[in-house]
Amino acid sequence: MNSQQAHRQFANLTPLSPFADAAMLSAGDCSTLPFLLGSDVEQRAARATDHEPPRRVLVLGGTGFVGTHLIHRLLLDPRTTEVAAIGRSQGQVSLLRRIISTMVEYGLDTAALPLQKLSCIDGDITAGRFGLEPHQYRSLSERIDTVYHSASLTDYSKPYRALRADWVEGMYEAIDFCLEGTIKRLTYIGSTIAHLYRRPDDFARPDSWWYSGYAQMKWVNQSILTLLAGRGLPVTVCEAPYVLGSQTVGLDRGLRYTFWRAAAVTRQLGMVWDGPGMNFVPVDLLVDTVIENTQRPAPLAIVRPRIPQDYTMASVADAIGCQVVGWEQFHRVVSATAVDAIRRVFPVDLPEIIAKTNLDPIFPTESLTEGLRSPADLLEFYLARLDLDASPVERILGRPVAAASA
Repeated sequence: MNSQQAHRQFANLTPLSPFADAAMLSAGDCSTLPFLLGSDVEQRAARATDHEPPRRVLVLGGTGFVGTHLIHRLLLDPRTTEVAAIGRSQGQVSLLRRIISTMVEYGLDTAALPLQKLSCIDGDITAGRFGLEPHQYRSLSERIDTVYHSASLTDYSKPYRALRADWVEGMYEAIDFCLEGTIKRLTYIGSTIAHLYRRPDDFARPDSWWYSGYAQMKWVNQSILTLLAGRGLPVTVCEAPYVLGSQTVGLDRGLRYTFWRAAAVTRQLGMVWDGPGMNFVPVDLLVDTVIENTQRPAPLAIVRPRIPQDYTMASVADAIGCQVVGWEQFHRVVSATAVDAIRRVFPVDLPEIIAKTNLDPIFPTESLTEGLRSPADLLEFYLARLDLDASPVERILGRPVAAASA
């Protein structure tokens, strides 16, 4: 954390100590908030008992995969009158152009978008007061009623201390904004990976690919927001599994995802194990879930959008082009043939990791899953757009992975 970030000033929050969140993580105890709320915050929240559907919304992380899908969907929603996004231009490329380019990258139709509803604000969501001038911040706070926070660095290799300044203290900035003036509903796109931390020994584990700084950051943020929801503040945590492409276009971040890298490895090894597969959610289902939740008279404090049916790796073996073997045999082959970067993705306790994060779905309305394809059909649909053989694992990792027979 740099010196500027060490002296953040909040209008509605008082940090208990500079590293109270890290102490909460170290103790594995989420029973206390790492900051105090302003004296009038809970009183104002109690008075705001009647939930009004969102009209003027702010999307944090609007240039990312989920964020651009959120903005696209909100712009087409007649119930929304303004969609604001905060971000930075990159050289001669404006924030608006970055958002539109990312939409095009993922196959979203931009021809008929009502761009007059989109307010692009030059700022930095990880900086104090989003890097805005006081009058800009005040004006934005006065007109926004709902915040969707989809911003995060998805990097399993970085420790918690490298993520906290931007993505934990940065979340404090989002909370502080939501408590400024009229209290706003905050929906945070979290992760089911936070549920890896359940027992005291989970918190004592050294960092690994799965028990990572990223997972710890999500645990801290989701714990704080759940505590705020328990104190009556309008907060929703969206516990998302892997977010894959939409049901119509099927494009996502491809082999930058651990999900698809794991699929590429199993394809090259020619085998999959016979246990449960990792949960996932099409991005359009996630976006519809969080938007429809905020439109409810009484939004849920936790939503967990995911494909409603569980699936096994055996059920998708044909789609990947693999034979099915037991986990012990699969892990033995991976351990003997793969490079370190792959072994980290397939630790010996991967079945337990999958079991911890494959949680029951929570939807604001079950109608959201009507007509959803089966997991096997969806994965076949995605794989037809992501040629695993055309993007070999050695290109990702810099060295070949030896194929292995059963």
